[in-house]
Amino acid sequence: MTQSMMNSCPVCGKRHVIMWPDMYVYRRGPTYYCSEDCMIVAATKDQKIIKMIAHMRAKKGSKKKMKLTKEQTQQCIDMALRGESPMKFIEDCGINNPSCTWWNIKKNLQKNDPETYEKLPAKFKGVQAKKEPEPPEQAPTVKLSGPIRIETPEANKVEVVETPETPRIRSKSEKPRKITAPVAYDGLIIREVEGKFGRYRRSDIDSATYIDFESADGMDTLSFTVEQWRSFREEHAKASGVLGVEM
Repeated sequence: MTQSMMNSCPVCGKRHVIMWPDMYVYRRGPTYYCSEDCMIVAATKDQKIIKMIAHMRAKKGSKKKMKLTKEQTQQCIDMALRGESPMKFIEDCGINNPSCTWWNIKKNLQKNDPETYEKLPAKFKGVQAKKEPEPPEQAPTVKLSGPIRIETPEANKVEVVETPETPRIRSKSEKPRKITAPVAYDGLIIREVEGKFGRYRRSDIDSATYIDFESADGMDTLSFTVEQWRSFREEHAKASGVLGVEM
């Protein structure tokens, strides 16, 4: 049993003497720390790394579950060639976003099998475009500059609207209200949007907010916290400048 030894704390770098290492309190396996605070900092970092790895594995696992097999993909193409919509079939295969999956199938066909791609119908049998709702009947508007008395048996159908003399107009310098939380619609929270280059998804794990980016072809996925995305953008701008490219 060694009675004493010199050690450098892996967290703060402080050198300190350890008496009786086998009985030392601030120790995790073969690693020794100078104090309880440094040991808690190291344990917290390890927990964050473990949670991040679990998050990435869960994302990869869910992504694998959402892919169709080659046989299922071919069946979707055969259904489309017959004029049948494959959306219900894709949904029955466990896909959460059938339209996006079908879009990826068509893009892959356009690239690797353009002849088959040209045979795909623009519309499927039994699928009709949604009719736009007819605008509600508008009551006539009467502007008055003085007092008026209205006599009618249907008083509940008379609506009085006060028009201000000088309506408020937002100035050019006034900024629109910022969005500080996911958009809510009809009691549902929107956590994913799709753009030209791919899909962006927000995930809140414990106290950390992640933004995931999945490319349009579904091949690449990036998952960073908000702070990591800011650092990535700064690094991207610096690298572009060093390479002589103005972004």
